[in-house]
Amino acid sequence: MTTEDVEEKDEEIKNMAKVLIVDDDPNVSQSIASVVERMGHRPISVSSLKEAVSQCRKDDIDLVYLDVRMPDGNGLEILPTLRDTSASPEV
Repeated sequence: MTTEDVEEKDEEIKNMAKVLIVDDDPNVSQSIASVVERMGHRPISVSSLKEAVSQCRKDDIDLVYLDVRMPDGNGLEILPTLRDTSASPEV
């Protein structure tokens, strides 16, 4: 791999959107993650609202797919918290 190839790959990685998938159903999460990857983006899956908030605070998330009915609460209740993170992702 040449230096040019490495630089091109680095640029591709920078342009990938980070998509946070918040769903307690592993089959749904895997299906969405597969689509996100095929579209050339980076999926990150979590299975609780608490994990979603934590992930958004530590990583610059571009887009959040948020299930409303979760075991630890209603996904709509964390919308303001997610939007107040540094990246202010689309939900």
